[in-house]
Amino acid sequence: MQDISIILKHYKRQDVQNEIILAAKDREVGIRYKDKGFGKRPDVLLNPADILVLAKQGATSFHVSEERWINPLQISTGLKKKELDELRYGWDLVLDIDCPVWEYSKLITHLLIKALDAHGIKHISCKFSGNKGFHVGVPFEVFPEKINDGIKTTTISSWFPDGPKNVVLYLMHYIDSVKTGFELSKTILKTDSLQDVAEKLGKTAQEISANVCLDCEFIIKTKVNDKKEDKKNQESMVCPSCQNNIKILDKEFIKCERCGNILGKHDIKSATDRRTDKDKMIKNDSTSCPKCGSRNISSRINPEHLIDVDTVLISSRHLYRCVYSLHEKSMLASVPIDPKKILEFKKEMASPETLNISRHRFLEAPRQKIDEASRLFNMATEWWYNKENEKNEQEKFKNKVFTSETLKSAQEFVEFEEKVPVELFPPCILKILKGVEDGRKRSMFILLNFLRNVGWDYESIEELMAEWNKKNQTPLSETLLKGHIRYHKQNKKKVLPPNCDNKSYYKDLHICCPDNLCQKVKNPVNYTRRKAFSLLKRPRKENSDSDKKIKTAKDSKTSKIS
Repeated sequence: MQDISIILKHYKRQDVQNEIILAAKDREVGIRYKDKGFGKRPDVLLNPADILVLAKQGATSFHVSEERWINPLQISTGLKKKELDELRYGWDLVLDIDCPVWEYSKLITHLLIKALDAHGIKHISCKFSGNKGFHVGVPFEVFPEKINDGIKTTTISSWFPDGPKNVVLYLMHYIDSVKTGFELSKTILKTDSLQDVAEKLGKTAQEISANVCLDCEFIIKTKVNDKKEDKKNQESMVCPSCQNNIKILDKEFIKCERCGNILGKHDIKSATDRRTDKDKMIKNDSTSCPKCGSRNISSRINPEHLIDVDTVLISSRHLYRCVYSLHEKSMLASVPIDPKKILEFKKEMASPETLNISRHRFLEAPRQKIDEASRLFNMATEWWYNKENEKNEQEKFKNKVFTSETLKSAQEFVEFEEKVPVELFPPCILKILKGVEDGRKRSMFILLNFLRNVGWDYESIEELMAEWNKKNQTPLSETLLKGHIRYHKQNKKKVLPPNCDNKSYYKDLHICCPDNLCQKVKNPVNYTRRKAFSLLKRPRKENSDSDKKIKTAKDSKTSKIS
């Protein structure tokens, strides 16, 4: 009975009713009736007095959509994406942060707000979710009218749900990356050991941790131990000199097989304690990055197991708790908060019995439409594209990076020290350079990897690809193009473009137009190598252009053949 009285007293407040109605404008509304679930959908809220009437009928909370609709009542389950796009005139970016550890939840929210600010977003709002987390919002009014996602230019209202999903996942990565100095992991590990964090999350230390390459940010996932392996780990220690695992024996002294360090009983205890020390991003010299080969590896908390950002929220017609709506378990209100004071927030501030209407509004829009989000959206698109390419390469090559050093060829390996003339390019590359209608991002990926493998430097590549981009029916954004070249440059390794039998790259893009030589090669780079090799086998002509532009190994025995 006490819950019912609190609910009715809360929803009877005129100021609460007005705030809920304002937040529900142009949004689909879901009304929850405690344990009975949600009422009919779609539904709307138009009249403040209806809120108290619904509360008397058993309504406990009100939920609204992230999407904004021309007419929410026209939505139905059977509508296709195109029909939903026509009904949707906009959407807000809403990050639903939920972590079982309250202090971690506040820290994550604080860092996400900090990340949004670093990307030029000024209209940031935040509210307590009502239980264990927070909602961070960016209003639709600060979005650009159109977005180039690298494949096509689309209206921002149609860039849903793919757009916000990309942005959310990018921000999750950003708050614990090289750019931020792994701020999330370092902040948590200042007060809690890795073991403490694991216990709070109900996981093992190995589940929540990961090694990360500090050069290319590749996450090296570790295999989760079973019980037998956990027991084995408890019976081992770490050498303080070389970090080698040493089996603990019933001996007074133990010798490390790797570095020869002699350890006594006092060392065993201290070295074992170091396994769960309040870690400082420990260097692990025994691990190398499978992507770039770097040994500059550090341990950190894996955000995937710590941050439970609800990406399910970013799907059509999914709802989140409306402002000042009560939470059924905690009986606390979802109250807006000053984004700059998240770390100072206490749950008692959301008690409906002492609640005051906040001067901060969730998703409050600027008076005039402005574009603050272009940089964030472009960075997220670039990151997502590079992540997908990395994922595809890992699946295909099983975490091995195939470079020019590992290429197998029946011919002498030709090492290009200067850029190869365009005349030696294969037909598919020449066709791409004329401009494409579809598949611009895939074409960009092919071009960049091809040019790097045939001796082109990044300055020449950027110049050529800028000219190529102008020939495309719809050019890629300059930010995306330069960003991808910059990302490729940072990774250092020369990765081959996809093989010729990859239909999704060549045949689907309608750029596969093979000549007689194409039948003898498996990759566009091999085409150029063979063509150059055959050219160099001809009788030499003094001062020939090909001799000036291509240098080869002097002796076939010392040439690079894997």
